[in-house]
Amino acid sequence: MSDAAETTADPRPWELADRLIQARVEAQLLGRATEATTLGRYRIERGLGAGAMGRLLLAVDPDLQRPVALKLLTPARVGSPEARRRIVREARAMARLSDPHVAQVYEVGEADGQLYVAMEHIDGQDLRAWLDERARPWPEVLAVFRQAGAGLAAAHQKGIVHRDLKPDNVMLEHDGRARVIDFGLAFPGSSSGGEGPGLGLEEEGPVELTQTGVVLGTPAYMAPEQWGGAADARSDQYSFCVALFEALTGRRPFDGETVAELQRAQHHTRLRWSGAVPRWVRGAVERGLAMDPEARWPDMRALVRALDPARRRRRQVVAGLGVLAAVAGGLALRPAADPCRDAGAELDASWGPPQREAIARAGSEVGTSWATETTSRLLERMDVRAEAWRETARGLCAAARGEAPPDAAASSGCMEESRRRLEELVAAASSAEPSQLVSALAQAELLPDPRACPEAPAAVFGGGAPAAVELRAS
Repeated sequence: MSDAAETTADPRPWELADRLIQARVEAQLLGRATEATTLGRYRIERGLGAGAMGRLLLAVDPDLQRPVALKLLTPARVGSPEARRRIVREARAMARLSDPHVAQVYEVGEADGQLYVAMEHIDGQDLRAWLDERARPWPEVLAVFRQAGAGLAAAHQKGIVHRDLKPDNVMLEHDGRARVIDFGLAFPGSSSGGEGPGLGLEEEGPVELTQTGVVLGTPAYMAPEQWGGAADARSDQYSFCVALFEALTGRRPFDGETVAELQRAQHHTRLRWSGAVPRWVRGAVERGLAMDPEARWPDMRALVRALDPARRRRRQVVAGLGVLAAVAGGLALRPAADPCRDAGAELDASWGPPQREAIARAGSEVGTSWATETTSRLLERMDVRAEAWRETARGLCAAARGEAPPDAAASSGCMEESRRRLEELVAAASSAEPSQLVSALAQAELLPDPRACPEAPAAVFGGGAPAAVELRAS
């Protein structure tokens, strides 16, 4: 981008965007092309939305023949020349970030006196719309949020802070992959989380208002320190936990009709959870909602790990084995053969060395670092889900040797459906094209957790009809 992009721009991007969209419609109706339907080299297709920071347009890059989302930034909202330069720097930093759960930034530029950011266009729906469709079981919600959390963690490692993380800024593609959008672009504060001049919000203003300035956010999702203008990666963690609490319970953790009421609620409200959410999930979220940033999780990766059901199960198994070993040693008993030792072995034909090698080959054919990382994460996720299935099968076998639980049939059906979905994804991933690896990883992240089958079989799949596995190229 040239130095001209850091000068003052035309303060009327709304009019420019409207003119471009109107010209595009006229060109389609009259069957003629016009220069007014382009911004720089991008051909404008239609409007996608508007926000406090500007207009979002769907456009086409004619050189690469791909759709892009163009964000036309409002100069009055951008603020000072220094704030403008920060946006340019952060957009360039985002362009160097490549992660399966972050929307890619292509470039930042200027045309017709207008500063814009060209980003990857995500074909799907935002997380808020997804949550509004129907009640989602907590394992399904957790799987999607862990993907978004992984995207946040990747950006934080590059020193990029979002500052406005909320369900509207997480997109879900049709294959189930979560992508965080508007990283570091919505609010031109310091990525390192320095002090800013504050929000400039009226204390009695509505909490839905999104004010813009040096360090800002959407009040209902903002960390307490952001009210004073400070924001860093821990602020994103807080916003993430507000959104996750809302997704799990159907309400935000802190209520308030005005900014002042919301601030009071943050300090005095006792969280009210839904009974279906496990205690370990509650504990992880509540730590992320700590008023003191120092009391939150060390980083987003630590929070995402804490929200991993498989990791928690492994810790429980290790602890249980330790207790059993102590008891066995103390009593000097010789353990009898375990009649449930081979329970779960029916999965061996679906997931084992041959399938792992086939997926590994698909990744190695690309020969890039992102493919290696994606393949590694895919194999790890499949290993975790397969082992979870086997552990649960052994647990159900042991339970069946006593008095059968009243929902034994439902648990068995849940396990069979879980096995079928795992097997179907393994088959698809084993023959996947290199360009489909990211889609395979996204679907692996969304596989239902079989460990919930014994306790809440009806909640595992949410009552919906299973969709066929379809891997998309990326």
